[in-house]
Amino acid sequence: PEHWSMRYGNFKFVGLNTCAPYFMDGSNPDFVQWVDQELGDPATPNRFVIGQYNLWDYNPENEGEAPWLQKLFDKHQVIAYLHGHDHRFRHGYPRGSDTLNLSSWTVGYGGGFLGVDVYSEEATLLKYDLQGKAQEVRTFRLAAKAVLPGPTPMEPWPGAVKKEAILAP
Repeated sequence: PEHWSMRYGNFKFVGLNTCAPYFMDGSNPDFVQWVDQELGDPATPNRFVIGQYNLWDYNPENEGEAPWLQKLFDKHQVIAYLHGHDHRFRHGYPRGSDTLNLSSWTVGYGGGFLGVDVYSEEATLLKYDLQGKAQEVRTFRLAAKAVLPGPTPMEPWPGAVKKEAILAP
């Protein structure tokens, strides 16, 4: 689906298509309401959002490109927004926010991959090189004690476009 959410224990992951034409300005009220509802799920206090584009400049003096979304992140205490697109590893907090803005780490730029070790009350972000050597990047406190019983299915945004693969014999 174009937009989706998934629970894993008391963790919530919300995936957003940041390329959708109505995304930056929040001009689709049904979509904004869906994001607000998904982030407000009281059963999942540890909230993460995933998207393609970096929505906030890493200069804390600059405004973000989707202020409506930043308001929802602050309202629902989103722990981190994870994105790609930059092709280099960067992280930081937008001005006045407690939501970590975190980019991917691309192999083509001498990178490796990212990992997260989850403990009872905190999580540690790790950066691995291509040989598998880990370097701690940041440790952050969880919004609630981690409970990880197992995943639940992804739930798409009700107005989402569902794409299906067509396989030739």
